[in-house]
Amino acid sequence: WGLRAEACVLAVLTRAALRVLPVPRVAWLLGSLPRTRRPRGSTDRVNACLAAAGFGAALAAHPTCLFRSLVAFALLTRRHHDALLQLGASRTGGFAAHAWVSIGQTVLDGPSPAEHTALWRYRAHTAARA
Repeated sequence: WGLRAEACVLAVLTRAALRVLPVPRVAWLLGSLPRTRRPRGSTDRVNACLAAAGFGAALAAHPTCLFRSLVAFALLTRRHHDALLQLGASRTGGFAAHAWVSIGQTVLDGPSPAEHTALWRYRAHTAARA
């Protein structure tokens, strides 16, 4: 429940921040949050962060990919994961935007590369945008 509570707080803060700041600034702020004392790098913890992000976004903000991805990005980077936040668009059909998080080459809760292409990326540990 601690992770879910943290996700809810992050979702509320993200929602408030997005009302007054652009997405890149919000991503920077979320990526700048203090890290936990010890790295928690297991796959189970990654899945728990994703589940908590979905819960927090749905309960305290909006159940959209943008809120879910921003909250997941914050939870993962706080736990020392090298998370990459990505915003992109559909490669097929009409325009459709999507947000997702990756760790390394693994896309977490996101589209296949054939479906969407990333237009903007943010990685907290380097504070570099691609």
